[in-house]
Amino acid sequence: MVTSSVGWAISTKAVVKTTDGGAEWTRVLTLPKGSGMNWFSFRLAALNGNQAWLAEESAIRVRGDATASRVGSQSARLTIRATTNGGVTWSRATPWLPKSVQYSSVNSLQFVNSKVGGLMVVQTGMGNAWSHELLETTDGGLTWSRIEFNYGNRHSPHAISDCPVEANVTFTSESDGWATGVSEGCTPPTHSVYRTTDGGHTWFVRELPVKRGWKPSVCRCQSYFYSQPPTFSGLIGVLPAI
Repeated sequence: MVTSSVGWAISTKAVVKTTDGGAEWTRVLTLPKGSGMNWFSFRLAALNGNQAWLAEESAIRVRGDATASRVGSQSARLTIRATTNGGVTWSRATPWLPKSVQYSSVNSLQFVNSKVGGLMVVQTGMGNAWSHELLETTDGGLTWSRIEFNYGNRHSPHAISDCPVEANVTFTSESDGWATGVSEGCTPPTHSVYRTTDGGHTWFVRELPVKRGWKPSVCRCQSYFYSQPPTFSGLIGVLPAI
């Protein structure tokens, strides 16, 4: 929900919108059918009642595509859709991505204003170890630059984790953000909460006042780990813990 009455939601079939607090929902975009489509093939980010973005993965067979990563015999190509009129019409673009980007899933998409947004992409490796890259756009999603990464054997300075990590992020402003992650590549595996104050370039562990043994909530869905970052409304935030 972006206000008390207006909200957006997504399934594997459609993007829907409510303007009456959730009593009724209207389909504003029918999602394409295709091989490999599932619940983690789409990520929706809504800024207000008019502006929203959709990151869409298409499982296709390609060769030598710098914007795709090979997963078995298929590849994942990223498409960004955007609306500025409440979902009446949507633009569609295949954004420029750094050639280094290789991913098998989009974990999170968020915009803090009409121009600045963040995109977390991950790729699974051997032994359920994860690599990830955090990308930033300053032009509404047309182009993206990498600001943080972890490939397991190497990572950016002050990365979210020293170990391969499945990470999920949320930003409250252009500079302030939070991340949760499952470091399956660590021994033993760790579940942590991280904080950034420079737009995602530098991360540090944030200790939380929870009971000993509690950790951020994590779902293992099929072969994917999915952690839930904090959800904020102004200065008030909620983080599921188990």
